Amino acid sequence: GVIAGASTITQQVARLRFLTNERSLLRKLREAFLSVLIELRYSKREIMEIYLNMVPLGHGTNGIEAAARFYFNKSFVELEWGEAAVLSSLTTRPNSLSPFKNPTESRRKVRITFQKLIESGDLSVAQAEAEFRRLETDFYALLERSPNDSAFHQRLNRHPYATAYVMRELPRKFIFIIYRGGYRIYTSIDIRHQTAAEQQMLPYLQRQTERRRRAPFKYFESFDREFGDLQRLANLLIEQPEFRYKVSREERKLMRGFVTDMAQELNLLNYLGGGRGINQALDYHSSEGFRVVEESQPVEGALISLRPHTGAVTAVVGGAGFKSSNQQLRFVTAARQPGSSFKPLMYAAGIEHTGQNRGLAERKQLTASTLIDDTPITFFSDDLSEYSPKNYSGQYEGLIRLRRALTLSKNAVAVQVYERLGPSIVNPIIERLLQFDQGDRKLPREAAVALGSYAVTPFEMARAYAVFASGGREVQPYVISHITDSAGDVLYDAREEHLPGKGREVLSPETAEIMTSLLRDVVNEGTGRSARIAGYPVAGKPGTTNRNTNAWFVGYSPRIVTALYLGFDRPMSLGQGATGGGLAAPLWGRYMQQAHRGEPEVLPGIEEPNRFEFRGSKVVRVEN
Repeated sequence: GVIAGASTITQQVARLRFLTNERSLLRKLREAFLSVLIELRYSKREIMEIYLNMVPLGHGTNGIEAAARFYFNKSFVELEWGEAAVLSSLTTRPNSLSPFKNPTESRRKVRITFQKLIESGDLSVAQAEAEFRRLETDFYALLERSPNDSAFHQRLNRHPYATAYVMRELPRKFIFIIYRGGYRIYTSIDIRHQTAAEQQMLPYLQRQTERRRRAPFKYFESFDREFGDLQRLANLLIEQPEFRYKVSREERKLMRGFVTDMAQELNLLNYLGGGRGINQALDYHSSEGFRVVEESQPVEGALISLRPHTGAVTAVVGGAGFKSSNQQLRFVTAARQPGSSFKPLMYAAGIEHTGQNRGLAERKQLTASTLIDDTPITFFSDDLSEYSPKNYSGQYEGLIRLRRALTLSKNAVAVQVYERLGPSIVNPIIERLLQFDQGDRKLPREAAVALGSYAVTPFEMARAYAVFASGGREVQPYVISHITDSAGDVLYDAREEHLPGKGREVLSPETAEIMTSLLRDVVNEGTGRSARIAGYPVAGKPGTTNRNTNAWFVGYSPRIVTALYLGFDRPMSLGQGATGGGLAAPLWGRYMQQAHRGEPEVLPGIEEPNRFEFRGSKVVRVEN
């Protein structure tokens, strides 16, 4: 009968290289004949090399290099013993032994592979056991890949955040027909920028996660033996926090799943059925589950870059890594308090109002040289509650100019400026910058707004700062330029509406120039020094939220506007000293440095792309 198997390595090479998988006697005879010729021509080592470069290893991979990249994101020469054992186990039945589709069967076959390695003398029993435990901890325990994932899909989607954003921005009429074939979507994404964003952002977020994760304590028996009595004595003498014992991986997984998937349903069943014991169990798992989720969450973040004169989005990153369990596009969905990176919007509002209204009382005027009292101050709200803004450094300088106050990010000055001008003057202009005036959103009429207490997205902050970079004109970010059908006919075209100079004037060119001058000082002399890039002028501002929960940097060169932030999804401190200037600015600077390499000499809307331009500005510079 026709059965499978019974092929030597040489026969498999013959079939892979010259024949098909047809099950027939004729194919088998040809395979045997070619095998004899191959054996005469090549050594056993060369035949094995050919085989390993061609053997199918599942999910569309052919050869050990492709498989090593797909399964472990490394070259085959970097594989550990356990990883090599996984690939070896796939040579017989790659579909049914896939660790993504059937991890139990994959483990069983890998154990057999290790047994063979012990029998051949390549590994001792202790070495094999250690390698298998490492594989279990570092690979099987962390599997989150879809069973349908494929190398073909990876080749097509090298930049998944950009692809997901393009699909999100598709005009409604294309959503259900785009997969029917023949359509081509042309985007504004710049591959150099996108590659730089991913190369700088993703490893950085992973490193921040590792820095902030506490290593689990494993030596409980030793601790109890040496210090157990002391711990109990301390509990008798003074109040001590509850001593936490080791939580197994399985229990941690259960608690995380309870919080994310089961809590609402089980609580509903509890209310319907009652039971004191059940209620206590649910309360325990709720409290412990939320703690586990908080402790295990990664440091996330987002980045968006765009051209300041056209709004063309050139790069996006939506989180710490695009995978089945985490596909958020945080640059458009994650509203976070921007901290001090919001101050330039407030100062721009005051400077714009002063420039557009001659003869204002001195108290209502604001220029780069206006003197403000940098001293501690307390405000009382309508309910008589107190609000006392403090400078991050804890230092106060008395009367200082606005330029220096922004350079050093003085909180007390920002709040006093907001109070002096008033929300009736400041809020409408900030709302224009953020384009809130085209919708229903309104800023609160409170001084905390000056310190970035109102949550916004990186998309909105990049769009607002683009007004400074574009000489005062509003920018409408876009990622899809046009779409064609299989014949090349244009079905959708957004290029005309995004030509330079199309947006309405939100600020005067004079205000845009003054704000750029102030923000250049922030980068050159102040809290944003880590964001400087060689060969290009840069303007920008870091931002840090209360308890260091988020770190921002928003800034621009004449060519690119970029906003990025780092922070946990569930509000939690990034750690002592985790500021926008210390954490976000260096990342922003490295990304922008890489993104500017190979930039074109000519860009739409910019006469000299290597210096800031403010056409029509009548700013007069006076030093005193």
